[in-house]
Amino acid sequence: GGHSFVLDDNAGQRHIRMRTAGGGQILIDDTNELVYVINSPGTAWIELSADGSIQVFSDEDINMRSTNNIGSWQHHFFEAQR
Repeated sequence: GGHSFVLDDNAGQRHIRMRTAGGGQILIDDTNELVYVINSPGTAWIELSADGSIQVFSDEDINMRSTNNIGSWQHHFFEAQR
């Protein structure tokens, strides 16, 4: 199949989905109140949830770059584990 663009207004499944033929997709889901982006092999994705949480996944490295500051504020200990 080819690329698809879906606008669904059905009561139990309100969403907009753009998907490439290879499987990469962007989903804006009003029913579950989230935004989801995933690459075609499923090795990296990001999800923005209704409660304000942001989930990020990568099978490899995650890099953040800035010409200025990158700030991080938290109430819990941050730990990178291998």
